[in-house]
Amino acid sequence: MAAQTYPTSASKVGQYNFGEWVSIFDTRLDEGYTEEINRYGLGSHYMDFLELADYKTNLTTRSPKVFERLEWETAVTVGSEIADGIAGADISFTVAAADVDASGNLPVMEGEGLVVPASKQTPAEDRIYVISDITGTTVTASPLSADGTTVTASQISVAIPVGTVLKVHGMYKGPGTGQPPGHNTYRATRTYYTSIPKTSMNYEGGINAIKWREIPTESGINQVWIEGQELAENFHSKRIDDMIFLGELNDNAALTETSQWGGTNARRSSMGIWNWGGIAGQDLTFDVTWETSNLYDYKDLIISQNVVSREVEFLYGTDLGRMIEEANLDWIREFSGGSDLFRTANEIGVDIKFFKGNGFLFKFQEIKSFANPLRWGNKEYNFTKYGIMLPNQMESVEIEGRTERHANIALGYLNNNGEDRTRIVRVLDGMSGRMGIAVDQYDGSNLYMLTEFAPLIFRPNQIVRVLPQ
Repeated sequence: MAAQTYPTSASKVGQYNFGEWVSIFDTRLDEGYTEEINRYGLGSHYMDFLELADYKTNLTTRSPKVFERLEWETAVTVGSEIADGIAGADISFTVAAADVDASGNLPVMEGEGLVVPASKQTPAEDRIYVISDITGTTVTASPLSADGTTVTASQISVAIPVGTVLKVHGMYKGPGTGQPPGHNTYRATRTYYTSIPKTSMNYEGGINAIKWREIPTESGINQVWIEGQELAENFHSKRIDDMIFLGELNDNAALTETSQWGGTNARRSSMGIWNWGGIAGQDLTFDVTWETSNLYDYKDLIISQNVVSREVEFLYGTDLGRMIEEANLDWIREFSGGSDLFRTANEIGVDIKFFKGNGFLFKFQEIKSFANPLRWGNKEYNFTKYGIMLPNQMESVEIEGRTERHANIALGYLNNNGEDRTRIVRVLDGMSGRMGIAVDQYDGSNLYMLTEFAPLIFRPNQIVRVLPQ
């Protein structure tokens, strides 16, 4: 970014007429920008991370539907108690409602086996029961070992409670019989909604003539940028950043605004990362104090969610970060034998710590906005003790009829038919002295910004939220 320039003569005013007013956001990848982020704390955290990594796409609708591939392996959750019974007897239960999709499809079919755990069996062995009938959501299954001629007959000795998850096992069919029904495709249809944050900044006449910079653009032409615009850009970025993290949908029919053209429109809002994790993800809780061994629990939570990558981004607040560092130092002292289990890397100008355990490589990064007491660092909330684990992998998803590969989190901007709503910046002039048409009689200018975007949280089932019990 060019150094700040002060006009020395009236001829400099001509610089203000290069063309459209631009946003510093358009030049954020220029050399020097990341240096300013680290030196002055100008970065907007989640948003900068996603933008600098180019995790974004264009949207052609305000309510895009995304089709995602889900885990194809299945298990079934018991929705009604399976009572203890006699040796060789069938079992029957209803499938838990959460396992039944919107079309009424079950995660099991006739002919598949179910493994009943040894803790519920006499003898104390894992035994297979073959599904012989499905009526509605009621499943009936018969034991392979029933008459005791090969091995001791299977018998439910301890009632199997509601919520027990049984493994689906193989397929058992006889000669000359027909094929089983076709498998369902395991995809989720998720609808995302755009938000429209707006920011305004007003400048008294003469301010433009005192402090401004020239911004180089891809076209090679320098554009003007008022120094006061920096504050407006940061306000705008922080608003977007807040909505990426803790957005929720507006289902309040009364929460509307009246359009300039007479319509009554809902205030648009998007679901953020944290709330997507609460709806579709899983929680890793710790008791008062974080311990490094908690990282090993991640595998138990995530392995069932079709995760391919063994690299995990662990983003966290300041209080949790302190506990993590202290626990890791204790871990090193206890197990390293004098060697350091961490290595550091320089990425976007900050040190990222790594820890490998239980087959996963964890990348630790504190979120700066979690430290600011005027933001998520406010002690009225617990965000300083919260964290999010995200697998670092690319996903194939279908967005509005086109197939794309994206990271688990991306920014979708409503850009279509020649209208780019990534960040619209416009200046309406009064009697400011700029070389433009005055729209009112007042000595000054009004700068307006608008963005229309949606946080696209692909595979939210793979989000693991970290929080104290």
